[in-house]
Amino acid sequence: MDDFQNNNSNDFRENEANHFASQPANEFSESDTGNEPVNNANPASSAPVNPYEQAQLHEAPHTPSHEAPQTPSHHTPQAVPQAPQENAQEAPGFLESSAPKHAKPQNKKKKGLHLSASKKQVAKIGEKLDTTGEAAKFAGASRQAKKRRRKNILATILAIIGVALLLTGGGLWWYAQSQYNAQAEVNEKLAGYAKVSDDGSTPPQVDWAALKAVNSDVCAWIQIPGTTVNYPVYKGETNDTYLRTSAFGDYVLGGQIFLDASNKSADLTEEQTIVYGHHLNDGSMFAPVAKMDDQAYFNSIQRIWWVTPIAHEDGTYGQENFLCSPLFCYHVQEDDRTVRKFQWATTADFHQYLSEKYSLALAKAADAETTIPNVEHVLTLSTCEYSDGRGRCIVICNPVETTTQDTVQYS
Repeated sequence: MDDFQNNNSNDFRENEANHFASQPANEFSESDTGNEPVNNANPASSAPVNPYEQAQLHEAPHTPSHEAPQTPSHHTPQAVPQAPQENAQEAPGFLESSAPKHAKPQNKKKKGLHLSASKKQVAKIGEKLDTTGEAAKFAGASRQAKKRRRKNILATILAIIGVALLLTGGGLWWYAQSQYNAQAEVNEKLAGYAKVSDDGSTPPQVDWAALKAVNSDVCAWIQIPGTTVNYPVYKGETNDTYLRTSAFGDYVLGGQIFLDASNKSADLTEEQTIVYGHHLNDGSMFAPVAKMDDQAYFNSIQRIWWVTPIAHEDGTYGQENFLCSPLFCYHVQEDDRTVRKFQWATTADFHQYLSEKYSLALAKAADAETTIPNVEHVLTLSTCEYSDGRGRCIVICNPVETTTQDTVQYS
């Protein structure tokens, strides 16, 4: 390989020498001061000629090494033109002495500038990427922190709501209990104004004078033996008077048992007398009446006592006792206006009304259907009922026996 490279270098030098020897003598001349080649063919050009470039323009065909080299002319220049790029390492001295010193370094310098600028740009891009990465990390951390804050805030709000609900529920429970307690206190006080038998076989004996002293609107007493129903009955100016007001004038949840304000009196002289009472969850007031839509419970109620006062001129009181028997129980909607009727034009119309209501019966006495044609008066008990929405549970009772007492055996 080294012989091949040396032969090529010798051939190159011989060809270059032959080329310059074959040029006309008048194209080059020696300089008086620097012995540099001068182009006499173009005197107007003062720039030095790159021998490498001129050698490329006038390069002779490559002569094989076995041919005899031509004899160089005495006008051959002292410097040999630059070899091609692939043989530049074979004659480094020639390239250094022949090439202009400002051409190549300028190109290298420019390349260096471009490289330096590229590094700066890369550095800037790297800084931006680092900054962007840090910003992304910061943004991600910020988002996570915001999420945690939102979760903490939500948890706090839910905790506050939970505590508020507990407090509200506790407050409502306490309020309801306090209302039931207040109602129980009123019922207990009023219950002390009557004496009732243990088995309910005799009518209650009521201290009417004492009750009238508490509230003159008292008009009757109702007892359903075997249940919690044992209350005085009041008649107000309207049906709202005792809806939430006690006999003492205080607000209470269950109010009082009261007669329909449209009834003329409580002595069952009208064909229908209607009595209202709340259905409380603690089983008080008319809660047992609401249970009478069940046939088994209905059958357990054998009698209902309805007692009204009889005032004497000396200020003492007697009483009239009505022993009533339940006929049937039915439900109506809250806005049903057919219930509140008190008198009919004829007895037949009254019996027709009872027959229509009997067709709605959920529970009934065994002889109800045969009894209705002989009924002259009814005591109707009404209370709230919620199984079908906001409705009413109605119990029709038939007075089967009436007794009168001139004096009350209260003491």
